Amino acid sequence: MIIGTGYSDDMDSVTAAGRCARSALDGLDGKATIALTFCGGRHDPRAFVRALRKYLPDIPLVGGSAPGAMGAGMIGCDGFECVLLLFSSALSPAVVVRSPDLRLGERDAGRQLATDLTPHIGPDSTLLLLFDSVADSNPRPSLHVGSYLVDGIYDVLWPAFGEFGPRILGAGTTADFDLESSFIFDGTGVSRHRAVAMVLPAELDILSIVTHGCVPASDFLEITWIEGATVHQLDGKPAVQRLAELLELEPSAILRHAALLGLTLGEKLGDPFAPFDEGSYVNRLVIGADPASGSLTLFEADFRPGTRVQLMLTDQDEMCASAEASARALMGSGGDGRDLLAFYIDCAGRSGRAFGSEAEEAALVSSRIGADLPFLGIYSGVEIAPMQGRSRPLDWTGLLTLWRLRDPESDGTERDRTP
Repeated sequence: MIIGTGYSDDMDSVTAAGRCARSALDGLDGKATIALTFCGGRHDPRAFVRALRKYLPDIPLVGGSAPGAMGAGMIGCDGFECVLLLFSSALSPAVVVRSPDLRLGERDAGRQLATDLTPHIGPDSTLLLLFDSVADSNPRPSLHVGSYLVDGIYDVLWPAFGEFGPRILGAGTTADFDLESSFIFDGTGVSRHRAVAMVLPAELDILSIVTHGCVPASDFLEITWIEGATVHQLDGKPAVQRLAELLELEPSAILRHAALLGLTLGEKLGDPFAPFDEGSYVNRLVIGADPASGSLTLFEADFRPGTRVQLMLTDQDEMCASAEASARALMGSGGDGRDLLAFYIDCAGRSGRAFGSEAEEAALVSSRIGADLPFLGIYSGVEIAPMQGRSRPLDWTGLLTLWRLRDPESDGTERDRTP
C-alpha cells in the first residue's frame, strides 16, 4: 500500500480525524510523506487538523472543506464526512505551493502560484489545484472566480511548456450546500481566500473522465450584456425574461427558484452543428436572479458578450446514466494491475440531497469501481478538469479520476488516453 485511505462520518472532529488517520496508516508501505484530506463543513477544521497532527506531526496537510464525502462503501451529505489520503515514502515527494490572497485578484494569484510551481514541474506533471470558492456570503454568495485563477496559471505555464504542458485537476471547495463558507488546508493549516497546488508524485498517472448529464433545452442564445458572472441580457432581452419565455414560466418563478430549478447555460465548444456530445459543453450553473434588474448570476465568470449558449436542464436519469457509463469506461481502460485508487470530485448540486432524491449517482459510480479498488470522493463547488485542450473550472460535473502507477515502459502519454 503506497497510498493509504481513511473515511469517517463521526460527528466529533477529534474522533473523525483519528479514525481517518488510523485507517490510512494501517498497512501503509513506508512513512507517510504528505496528506490529502477533506473535512466536513460542520466540523471545526482547526480541531480536525490538531487531531490529525497527533498521528501525522510533520507532513504537509493539503485539502479543504466539503459538504459531503464518500468512501468505504458509504456516501453522506450531512457535513460530518471526512476523507484522508496518505502518500508513502515509496513515492517521490510531492511539492506544495500556496497562492497569495485571492481577494487581491484571482488571475494575479494564479500567475504567482504558477511562477512558484515552475521550478518543480515538467511537461508530464499533474497538478492538483484546490481553491476556496466562497469570497463572501453577505447578503448573497459571492464567489472566487476559478476561471480567472486558472487563466493566470496558464499565463505562466503556456510560455514555459507550450500547449502540452502540465495538466491541472482539482476543485473549488465549499463547506455547505448554501455556499455560505469554505476553507482550504494549505499544507500547514487552515486558510481562507487562498488556492493551493500540489505536484503529484511522478510515479503516478492520473486518468480522468468528466460527466454531467445536462441536456439542451433551447436553440443558441446570444449573451448580449454580461458583467463578470452577471448575465444582464440574452438575445437583447433581460436574462430572466428570456429564460421565462423559453421555459413557459412567469419571470417571478425564475426569480424565486433560480437555484432550485437546476438551470445551466452551456457553451458548446467546437462545431456548433455537430451531434450532441456532453463532453463538448462547458456549463455554468445559474445560482441566483436579481428581481430589480432581471439579471442572472452564474457560478463562473468566463462567458463574454457575444458568447452563444444554450439553456441546459439537469436531468437525474441522464446524470445517473452518464455517471455510470463514465465509470465503466474508465475502469475498462486497462491498468494491468497498476491501479491504486479511484477518486471522485462531484458537484454538490448533483447529490441526492440537492435533488431531493434518495438515489445517489455517486453510488452508481462506486458500484462500478467495485470492492477491489479503494474509492474515495468529495462533493465540491467547482470541478477542474481537462476539456478541449486545456483544464477548465466546470459546473454540475462529476470528475472521476483513476490513480495508477505509471508504466515504466510508457512514453509518458498514458494520462492522455482518457476514455
